[in-house]
Formats: sequence, C-alpha cells, structure tokens
Amino acid sequence: MFEISRVLTGTEGQFVNYLYQYIRYNTGIFAHENGKVLTRQCMAEQTGLSIKTVDRILLSLIEKQIIGKHKTGHDITFTANPYLFMRGTRVNDTLIKMFENSRWAKIYKQ
Repeated sequence: MFEISRVLTGTEGQFVNYLYQYIRYNTGIFAHENGKVLTRQCMAEQTGLSIKTVDRILLSLIEKQIIGKHKTGHDITFTANPYLFMRGTRVNDTLIKMFENSRWAKIYKQ
C-alpha cells in the first residue's frame, strides 16, 4: 500500500480516506448504506469542496486507476479498484475484470 502513497497528492489521499466508508463490498460501488450511489454533489457537500474540485480529484483518481467511473442505467457510479481496497475470495468477478489491467493489479495481484 506504500506504492499508492507515492502517486497520490495530500488532497487525493484525504479524499480516498473519505471514500472508504462508502465502498459496498459486494459490488465495489461507492454508495450509501441504503444502496443509493454516492453522487459528486453529495461528495462536494460532505467534504466542503466545490463540485469543480471534486471533479478534478475524481478525474485524477480515475487516471491513476485508483477508482473507476461507470454508467449503470441512468446513474454514474464510481467503483473502488479491488486490487487496492478489497481482499478475499468474495470479490466481485466483474469488478476484478474491470481493473485487471491496472498497474495496481500487477503490483498487488495475489
């Protein structure tokens, strides 16, 4: 996990720490306890950052393959890279496929 700290800025690291609480472990999607996906607007309100800043951070995290952005139905969802945030045999196979070519898969593959 030390490798990730070398690529994240301080703000990005804090934002990732904020996101941890929203990882749904059966899907890897960032969502509330009730299953409602975590929106950019909600992220901005809860962190006190502007939408523009949240978008900049999210784009950087996506480019660094820390998280993914996907459209499911009408919703935009953000997912955690399972090679960074999840362990064990119950990790969603689709999620693993989405990130199997990421730099993190090569480093942390079990």
